[in-house]
Amino acid sequence: MRASLRAFWGALGASVLLLLALSDPARADDDSAARGRELFERVWQSSSAPHPAADGLGPLYNERSCVACHSLGGIGGAGPNDKNVDLLTPSAAELSSSGPDDRFRKVHPGFATASTIVLHKFSTDREAYGEFRNRMLGLDPRILHEPARQQNAELAIFRGQSRVPNRAVKVSRVEFIVSRRNTTPLFGLGLIDRIPDFEINSVARQQARRGIVSGRFLGRFGWRGQVKNLDNFVRSACATELGLQLATHRQPINPVGKPEDPLVRRPFDISAQECRDLTEFVARLPKPRRVLSDDRQQLVRIKNGEALFDSVGCAECHRPTLADVSGLYSDLLVHEMGPSLADPAPAPIDPLLPSAAGYYENVELANERRLVEARREWKTPPLWGLRDSAPYLHDGRAETVDEAIKLHGGEAQFAAYRYRELTSPQRQNLLAFLETLAAPPKIASPR
Repeated sequence: MRASLRAFWGALGASVLLLLALSDPARADDDSAARGRELFERVWQSSSAPHPAADGLGPLYNERSCVACHSLGGIGGAGPNDKNVDLLTPSAAELSSSGPDDRFRKVHPGFATASTIVLHKFSTDREAYGEFRNRMLGLDPRILHEPARQQNAELAIFRGQSRVPNRAVKVSRVEFIVSRRNTTPLFGLGLIDRIPDFEINSVARQQARRGIVSGRFLGRFGWRGQVKNLDNFVRSACATELGLQLATHRQPINPVGKPEDPLVRRPFDISAQECRDLTEFVARLPKPRRVLSDDRQQLVRIKNGEALFDSVGCAECHRPTLADVSGLYSDLLVHEMGPSLADPAPAPIDPLLPSAAGYYENVELANERRLVEARREWKTPPLWGLRDSAPYLHDGRAETVDEAIKLHGGEAQFAAYRYRELTSPQRQNLLAFLETLAAPPKIASPR
């Protein structure tokens, strides 16, 4: 009898402990982040989704996993130029002459709901889509079955045009502009996600009063600041980059597949809980760090370079601290960066509707003057982790930090001018300071 009672109370105690563990928010978050890491590293397959009736990867996608693009400096880092995403936007001449019409949609069905579409790298319908993509990029169809040659051909299109890498293509007598987006690092995004709106807007008001630069706040994520929060950023990436169907985001339309009925509800490839787990993992990626030299003379040069960073005007936008997030080197505002960095896909024009913009800068059209300004606007990218995130700028056109600084224009043109006017040793000191902004210590290598 006593043995039975002991067994009963033992089992009851174990159950209570299990319930207490499950009700512990910290432990629940740890478990969520662990599941999120598995999703971040998962190599997705087509027609083998973990959810019944779902189609898994694709039909259009840019990579098979998150970590395939986010790997520089460790899991969650930036991506090299061969991971750049191609965007397709009607040329200004096409828009101004007749406005958006069925001609665009006939080229790609995505233009029915967007002014800029992603020209995905891959499709589960490989041969048919490969021919379509080559035609859109003006590539020789004979390279379709030779992926290495195709990639080299695509990179060659942009190589040698470091100042203006966008290019025009004509499809069905309609002119489009192909532009590119480089993969951004994800380190410290959880901290950025928690910065209050009023803190960022306060910086915008300070800048307006000072009159040196004048930024505006849209959202925290994306090259144009077009995504408001981390949850939406992660969900949009799942749909756009991996071609996964979510409850909140549709997978891209296949331009060579059968026409889809937008009212037909497709099975989900990834659940709401999995999206929360993935977001939890990304939110926990550590912030980048400063890596200082042990050499006393080098420390003096770094300190001098940090002072120069401020004195030439870089810190007007690349603020070392924003709210309580130190070492960020950003104001998270969009600024007009001049014609050399203009892109056909503009920043969101209405600051109250950043969510109306797509994951890649799909905005409403406005008057021509405002549209020209919006095409030159870019969110100030955080500089933390800079050393381990080359290449630089929105399309990776700058191979070095020095080149990236010199390409700054618009509101940053005077800071770029003062940088050029520094002596060679002074520029080297400033660059030595920026070299201390490194990726965080590597977490366990991707599986």
